[in-house]
Amino acid sequence: MNDRSTPMADQPKLQLKATDSEDIETLSALLQDALIGGSDMAYDKIEGCFVFLANRYCWELEEASYRCLCGVNIRNVRRVQYRNMALTDDPASINQFYNLLALSYEKAEQTLRLIFSDGAELACHLDEVNIIIRDVSAPHPGLRTPDHT
Repeated sequence: MNDRSTPMADQPKLQLKATDSEDIETLSALLQDALIGGSDMAYDKIEGCFVFLANRYCWELEEASYRCLCGVNIRNVRRVQYRNMALTDDPASINQFYNLLALSYEKAEQTLRLIFSDGAELACHLDEVNIIIRDVSAPHPGLRTPDHT
């Protein structure tokens, strides 16, 4: 259900699937500067998926500064490693947020890396690339446009 009182309610929601390294480059550009809570990331070992909810900056909207909630499902995950991070089961994760700088894929190692500011990093070791991202809310005004100067 769209809230018609929100100026961006009619904006189409992003929904993409990545199956190779070129697709990951596109996702990386779209997710750059997303804010992700430590408690909003989870690895389901039985299902082999790593999921997170991101407050992504809407780079595709050029007229103003907007963000929207975006769900990310990384499938075929064998193992997850991370450093300098507090995730779901850590009580410190409740108040911890991470700024996503980029996604990178190391084809030979079949490893997807989520690179965050302040030296935090998460690695998903994959059987094959299968990532789905989908906006789950309409864009809402952001506080400011990220600056990379």
